[in-house]
Amino acid sequence: MPRCDKAADVEGGQRWSRIPGKMLLVAIVTVVVLAGGATGQLSVKKKDKEPYPKCDMDKLEMWIDDDVIMLGVLDPISIIYNSVVPKQVTNPSFATFIIPAQIDIVTVSWCAGTSARYYYNFHTLRSFNTSILHDPWISIDRQGEIPPFQKNFSLHISCVGNTSEIATLRIGFTVTDSDGKAILGMPLAIDLKKECRDTRPDTECAKKCQNNGRCDASEVCVCSPGYVGRYCETPICFPPCENGVCTAPGNCSCNAGFVGERCDGGICAQKCQNGGTCIKKDTCKCAQGFNGAYCQISDCEPKCENGGTCIKSVNSNNQTYFSCSCTSGFYGTACELTKCLVQCINGGLCIGDDKCKCKKYFEGKHCEKRQCKRDCGPNGFCVKNKKNKNRCKCEQGWAGARCRKRVPSKNNQKQQTKKKNDI
Repeated sequence: MPRCDKAADVEGGQRWSRIPGKMLLVAIVTVVVLAGGATGQLSVKKKDKEPYPKCDMDKLEMWIDDDVIMLGVLDPISIIYNSVVPKQVTNPSFATFIIPAQIDIVTVSWCAGTSARYYYNFHTLRSFNTSILHDPWISIDRQGEIPPFQKNFSLHISCVGNTSEIATLRIGFTVTDSDGKAILGMPLAIDLKKECRDTRPDTECAKKCQNNGRCDASEVCVCSPGYVGRYCETPICFPPCENGVCTAPGNCSCNAGFVGERCDGGICAQKCQNGGTCIKKDTCKCAQGFNGAYCQISDCEPKCENGGTCIKSVNSNNQTYFSCSCTSGFYGTACELTKCLVQCINGGLCIGDDKCKCKKYFEGKHCEKRQCKRDCGPNGFCVKNKKNKNRCKCEQGWAGARCRKRVPSKNNQKQQTKKKNDI
């Protein structure tokens, strides 16, 4: 698979080798952590394995890779996957993701390949709380062409001063092809939250740091991966817990009546009926054609029979009505009538006018005949034995697996025995 094959890092004054073959745009977002507490020293985590997802020759990809495990995210966060913006990115819950205070710089890597040209426009770089967080800024022009070979630039998100609060920021951008057509899912606006922390020295730092956080030389808590807060008191879960509380990085404790990794599923005291699904506590999402607290009520009266489905329609007067859509072989208001004058038996289905589709080992116009794997011939017929398996039952005077062996009658046996005795 052709990829942007790394020879060296561009911003560091090195180069990237050119790989032939078709390659589409890939933007690889990796997190760079400012370590060392208030010292502002930059530390880059190096990786021995290939990034995820791979630079694909056919699909546009963009993601925050598995370095974000330090943020309490156990899986890579895809911003674009297979040329589509995933639902999790556009879901409002994405805006609850908190970038820890120690992260002030995000390094972005991208490449467009040699077979196509792509253009970018960062139309929004904004802080909604400028008294707490500066407007984000990038180290490249806000508009331009994405380079054919991998290059890096920095996204800076820094706090104003010594205030412990959570601020909201927005990163908005568009990617278009050479015809000016936007990539699917663009323009994209990503809202995130940034933790700003009071970094003034605390002489009791060593006593107050929680969850394995450590007090650095400037008497400020440095948190373990997955925790935020001045004293590392808050765990991070992403995607966030929907109906529960984040008790540890990536671990949700669900409220009563909810289940699931993110507490996004429900527990219903009474089972949802007719194909309904329990989506939250005592709440069913009903299949088409049903309603009620537990989907027990059919929108069609009488209720559809024989596998029929109740569907919603609109007539010429723009009025809504419900009716049964029948399976093959049935008709009537409730699919109660069959097109077969004589009912199909032995599990057979009516699939047309007097036409039955028989189950395995049955045949006949109405599936009335049993069909054995072996041909029973004219001297036998197919039946089920005690083990519920088909076998040939022979007519009187015949025997064998296929009823082809002639059995002498009792009179003939007596005559033959008498002749032997006379002799």
